[in-house]
Formats: sequence, structure tokens, C-alpha cells
Amino acid sequence: MSISPLADLDGRLAPFRNGISASPEWHARRSMAEMLGMIRNRHQSKERLVRHALILESVVDYLRSGKVMRPADISLLCLGAGWLDGEGRGILADRKLRRKLLILAQTITGRRSRLKAFRSLLYAYWSFPLHDAATSTKAVRGWRELRDWLKVRRAEINLLPSRKPMWFNILGQHLHLLDENPCAKYAKALLRGNMGELQHAIDCLFIPADSWLKTEAVMAQITEASQWQDEAFHALLPGLLKLATGDAGIRLTDGVTRRAIARLVMRYARQKQHQPHEDLFILALGKFGNPWRQQPSWDVLVCDEGGNPCLLSREMVSAWLKDRMIGEFFEDGGGEESRSELWRKYAVFMQMISLAVPWKKDRALVVRIGEFLVIVPQKTDESIVTYPWETFVANGGARLLDKDAVDGVRMQKIIDHCRPALRLGQANPAQCDRMLRGMLLSSGAREN
Repeated sequence: MSISPLADLDGRLAPFRNGISASPEWHARRSMAEMLGMIRNRHQSKERLVRHALILESVVDYLRSGKVMRPADISLLCLGAGWLDGEGRGILADRKLRRKLLILAQTITGRRSRLKAFRSLLYAYWSFPLHDAATSTKAVRGWRELRDWLKVRRAEINLLPSRKPMWFNILGQHLHLLDENPCAKYAKALLRGNMGELQHAIDCLFIPADSWLKTEAVMAQITEASQWQDEAFHALLPGLLKLATGDAGIRLTDGVTRRAIARLVMRYARQKQHQPHEDLFILALGKFGNPWRQQPSWDVLVCDEGGNPCLLSREMVSAWLKDRMIGEFFEDGGGEESRSELWRKYAVFMQMISLAVPWKKDRALVVRIGEFLVIVPQKTDESIVTYPWETFVANGGARLLDKDAVDGVRMQKIIDHCRPALRLGQANPAQCDRMLRGMLLSSGAREN
């Protein structure tokens, strides 16, 4: 029996009236979605690689020739403006080339092209290797010039009556990111564990995941916490140490870690009352070295905002290290009548301290106090011997004392050519104390 055309059409439309049901083949839709995602990722990854190669080629050619052959190259050059090669060369590091590019970005024909160039330079601003050790001061100056240009150019574009894209309007809400301290606004929230506002800015402005901005967010928190009262700062310190060492999820360069540790040490030294903080002090020793052997390093790296060395910080860590070395050497518990307690009283007069190993089948503490080199044997039945410092140095002894552990055999050979200034018995701590006081008074030793 034949079916009328209307009946045939009615039968074909039935699935739409009843609702489309999933066929058995669609039960694997999750796997298909995963495959689609993988295909997209592969395509985008290849696209990014091709794009990156094209940008790099344009930048290298521009650095070599100083010429822009096509208007389309301007956007590529703007995207790659923040790139530096292995020797630190790049557009931002070259004053003439970067200024030429900024003029081209501002004057290129077409409103869309000018906006695209601005956005590309904004990306270069985010992606610049600001905190890399290889980034030169010259390149950083160029990056700062770009930052100022972006701020001025954004204000100019904003005055135009035309409609602005969403990302441009969002940038207007986060203009502090073009300031000297871009993350100061987020610091209090970040210290409370709330990074929503910062993350919103990162997401909306398409800031790269490895941008210097996250590093600045770490430094902003340390700066903010350093302004808090002693008790609050001390409570935050364990978390701040994790931030400073990259253990809080944000990887830092060694230079940034040194800056962070320096600020924490200086703030800790300014407390009205404090106990030694071993974790912080050990980190400081690792980054700046021994306070009395690497004093130039401390004076350069641990400075206040005016660039002045923070002597308080260095002396704080120095005192702790001397106490620790003395305590570990004597291992007598540090009681009132102990040798370690006796020598800790004189630590403030010590310009340096080392350990001589071996020393007559044992070891000895080697200390400079005032104008004397003092050798304190481990065994109590051996006398403390002091030598004039100038004589010791004249015989080549100073070069031995550049480490915490000294070659005792070489030390003995040098002092064999020096005449002792004083011998002190260790059996009577009170008598030893009196003789040390007399030695200090006679030499006019000052606190270190």
C-alpha cells in the first residue's frame, strides 16, 4: 500500500515531536569531548609555535636592520618587544629601536591596528624577564620607559569618543599595574589568603602565567607585613619565609629571594624585643654569607630604602652565629660557670671566629679579639694562647681565616713563628675571666 506524501512527512517529523534521543553511538560523548580537547590543544600549540617563530624572526631582523618592511610586522614586533636574547639584546634594551617602535605603534594607520599594537606592547610589558639575573639595567630602563608610554597612551586612547574593547576598559580599573609598586593594592588581601582580585586582573588582562607580576605580588606582601606591629609580623613570618623561598607556589629567581630575605631580616632586627629566629638567620647566611667574612656582600644586599647598609641586621645575625659556634664547640650546656657562657660574654668583642681542625689530635677555637689572635683548645688541660694580630698577619695567617673551618696543621706552622703575648689556664674560669678583661682593657678593644 502506498504512503501519501503527507503521511511520509509526518513520519519523518515524529522524532522532532518526541524529542531527539541519544543513539548508542553517543554514549561515548565524554571520550569524544576529551579527544576534541586534545585536538584543539595540539592545534593551538602548533599555532603558538609558528606564531612564536614568526615573532622571533621579525624581532631578530629588526634588531639587525633597524627597519620595518611591512605594517603587519609592527604588531609582531610589539608582541616581541619584551624578548631578550642570551646576551641581553632586545628591542627594549635598544633606546633607538624601542622609541622608533613606540612611534610606529602610535601612528600606524587604522584605529584597530593602533589598538592591536597597544595591546601587543601591553603583553610585552607583562612578559618581560624583569627579575632574571641576565636582564641588564639598560633593558630594565627600557621596560620602565614602555610602562610610562603605556600609561600615557592609554589615557590618550581613552579620550577618543569611539567604543573601547572590554580588555581596554578592564585595564582602566587596574591602572595601578602600571605603577612602580603594582601589587601594593592587593597586599593586605593576599596576606589573608585572598587572591581573588589579583587573579581576576590576571585572567581579564590575559597576563602570562610566568609574568613578573606574581613575583611583585610576593614582594608586596613582604613590604606590607614589614609595616605591621611586631607581634603581627612575627605571626606572619613562617608564611613569609615560604613566600620568599618559593615554597608557596610561586617560583622566584635567586635575586628576588635575596631581596625578600633582606627585607625580612631588616624588619626582624627592628623589633623591640626578639629571640633569634634560626630559620630566618640560616637563610640569611645562605644568601649573604658569613657576616664578618662577607661583610661587603651584606653591605650591598642588605640595605634600607636609601641604599645604606643595615648594620643592625648584620650584627644581629653575627651575634647569633658567634653564640652558636661557641656553644657547639664547648658542648657544655651553657651553664653559669661553663666555658661557653664565659666566651659568649666576649662574643661582642670578637671580629671573627673560626674552628681549627685538627689541633693536637683535637680541635681549637680561633678568635680575633681586638688586637689579639686567641686560640682556645678543646681540652681544658691545655692553655689558651694569645698572639699579637699584626704578627700573625705578617706571617701570612690572615689568608687561613676565610672559612669557618681552618686547617689546624697550617695554623700551627704559622704561629710557630709568632711569639705568644699571653697564656691563660682554663682550669679556673674566674681567673681566666679577669685576665681576658685585663687583655681587652690594655688593647683598647671595642665592640664589634
